[in-house]
Amino acid sequence: MFNPFKRLPADPSKRFYKGFLRLSDKNACRVYSQKTGDPDVKGISGFDSVVRLNSTYLELVDRYYNWRGTKTLSGGFFFCLFLAAFFQPIVTFLHVGFQSAVIWIVAVISMGVTLLLSWVAYRIMATEAFSSTYYPIRFNRINGMVYVYQSGGTVLSIPWRDIHFVLTSAKMPFSTQWTIVGCTTEEDGDTVAKAIPLPIDLNWNPEDLTMYWEFIRCYMEEGDEYLQDLADTVPWCPPVEKQKEGWLFGFLYLSKQLFGRLDLLVNALQIRKRLI
Repeated sequence: MFNPFKRLPADPSKRFYKGFLRLSDKNACRVYSQKTGDPDVKGISGFDSVVRLNSTYLELVDRYYNWRGTKTLSGGFFFCLFLAAFFQPIVTFLHVGFQSAVIWIVAVISMGVTLLLSWVAYRIMATEAFSSTYYPIRFNRINGMVYVYQSGGTVLSIPWRDIHFVLTSAKMPFSTQWTIVGCTTEEDGDTVAKAIPLPIDLNWNPEDLTMYWEFIRCYMEEGDEYLQDLADTVPWCPPVEKQKEGWLFGFLYLSKQLFGRLDLLVNALQIRKRLI
């Protein structure tokens, strides 16, 4: 039975459209190697997605973290706006009274439309409201496992070596968006069973994503002597570990995503990295 108020899962591991069904599809542009590094990579970077890095695990925010809050803000605004418009004819009739059938019909149609728009705004708001600030992706280098935290309190546990990390693209109206998706496969080794999007997406040179991949690969595959070097590449961490981020940081961080010119303001609120 259709439930018009059912919440959609907020974590990307349950909602993300991976864009390809098999590793051999053309949208699977490149499958990275966990064992072998890229000698041509120009550097490594965590791209402001690292929540914690220590000798046991690396924790990242989820794919939707950068934009989380947009739907709550916009959906909540329009929900209140349309709901107020829904009650406006009722308030008018209470003050003015019933005048003509035509006005009554127009009011009923208006109320029906605004009620439908209120429901749409609610559905947009409900995809984020009252959910977690982020859904961690944790790479444990000690036991070689990857843990993906999901809505509903479940945790997806997958061996690091059983995941195929794929560079993929999606056509946008004015650009091409690139991201890395971790995939598990069926027994044939080609059909994608689960998709775990990593936090970063870019709409410029996809080779820059190799810098992000090498950051994760080095953490999981290289020795302890590299840990401090990896930590030194992380200037600050999103302030979300074991807490909700502050409203000012959240507003500025979201504004940075929308306008792209507020990096200095966000960096002024740097949270000193919780690393080694």
